[in-house]
Amino acid sequence: MKKQLLQIRNKAIAFLVAVLCLLKTSTAQVPTATSIALRSDELKLATSFISYYQKKVNDAAQALKNAGKTAQQAACDLLVNNYSEAAVAEALKTIYLSTYGQVFNFYLQCGKDLPTVMDAVEAVYNITVDQAVAAAKAAGKTAAQVADAIYKTYAVFEDVAAAALKKAGYTATQVAQAVKQAYDIGAQATMDVLKFAGYTAMQAAEAIKNTFNSTANQVVDFMLTVGYTTANDIANVLKTYYNVSAQTAASIMKEAGIASKKIGRALKDIYAQSSSSIGNILKAVGYSASTIAKVIIQELGNTVNTAGSILKDLGFSGQTVADALKAAGATAAQAGDVLKNIFNMSAQTISNTLKAAGYAADAIGNFLQSAFNLAASVVLALIGG
Repeated sequence: MKKQLLQIRNKAIAFLVAVLCLLKTSTAQVPTATSIALRSDELKLATSFISYYQKKVNDAAQALKNAGKTAQQAACDLLVNNYSEAAVAEALKTIYLSTYGQVFNFYLQCGKDLPTVMDAVEAVYNITVDQAVAAAKAAGKTAAQVADAIYKTYAVFEDVAAAALKKAGYTATQVAQAVKQAYDIGAQATMDVLKFAGYTAMQAAEAIKNTFNSTANQVVDFMLTVGYTTANDIANVLKTYYNVSAQTAASIMKEAGIASKKIGRALKDIYAQSSSSIGNILKAVGYSASTIAKVIIQELGNTVNTAGSILKDLGFSGQTVADALKAAGATAAQAGDVLKNIFNMSAQTISNTLKAAGYAADAIGNFLQSAFNLAASVVLALIGG
């Protein structure tokens, strides 16, 4: 009897293939009323064969149930007898009232590979990618195995696959390795799908480093390209996963085009550097006195006097410091105070320095009169009338 049923099934499948070939119409062909009628009849005949075949599988499943077989046992018995995976799944759903999760596990226990299982369950239960991945994860399958099955069953793009894998609880590194293998994509594309899936910058960077052995510079470029642009995240990646020094991190970030103020903030927040140390690092990686002054005053919130002292310790001249302080928004009085108390300049030298920095004469005069207690006539002489 089983042999006869198998022959009937094979004939039905062969007939269906023939019907589908007949039903295909090329773009150069225009169906006629006669051809449409013929194809309708063929489709009805094919449908009747499918219904007949499914009834035979259902009857076999019912017989097994009547004999006391569990759904798990029935699944394996039916599959061993070469009934199609989809037909058996339909029978289990109809006769045993099995859920898709149960059928998923039955098939795996019967030795079926994951793509076959996923394909059969999706065909009968119409489950989503997320549901299929969750079931596979619960069954103990690796991210790589699941990604391969998703690719073969659902034909979704790698970003959708990555999002489903994350939702199921796989780590960023597991997902990176899985999509790399299943979709044959590179480090940049993988970083992009990890961000789409919702992994943090730290998780994505670690995954790319582990999966592709990417360098620090490469990972930073990847991060910026896909939208992980927070300097603190980048600095944290460099410190945590590459163990680079604060100065090296600043150099890498500068080379990548990250703004100096963001670098300064990251050096403070992530590397716990003092303002003085930050100034030294910024100078070492090639920033000007004006840029350093802006970072120290505007980003780190230091006073003009602190900035002036740091710049002097870095070896900048009084004129360079005055220029830098003006560029950073310091008033003539603030810059003058730095020149007087930190550089120990005379009133005349301060006047000349502030004028060269671009401060207005009246602002310079007011400072000189107040700071040195000079007469108005003397101040006029100092600032040149």
